[in-house]
Amino acid sequence: MTQHARFAVFSLVSAFVYVLAYNFGWQLFRYYPMLNKVSIEALPAKESGPTMMYYGWIGTAALAGLAVALIVPNRLAAKVPPATGWIVPVLLIAFTLVYEKHWFL
Repeated sequence: MTQHARFAVFSLVSAFVYVLAYNFGWQLFRYYPMLNKVSIEALPAKESGPTMMYYGWIGTAALAGLAVALIVPNRLAAKVPPATGWIVPVLLIAFTLVYEKHWFL
């Protein structure tokens, strides 16, 4: 049960941090496919081409989720209700859709 509880904490925290990273541009690194290069700093667009930040957002979310899952005590992690595994992602998806509504309207 403790591993399941830690995984639930990891999942919830990483989903929440991913949405924050996406909205605020917090990525650990950037990937430049034209150069086949990973960089922590932004490279000039003229020389590097388009930037893929998705992998950096995933890295940020995974690192934050892992850190919190390891720090939270087992007894506290076990108290996370199972319904939050569905409620939190649905709310985060709704928030992202509202944030990105300019693409659809």
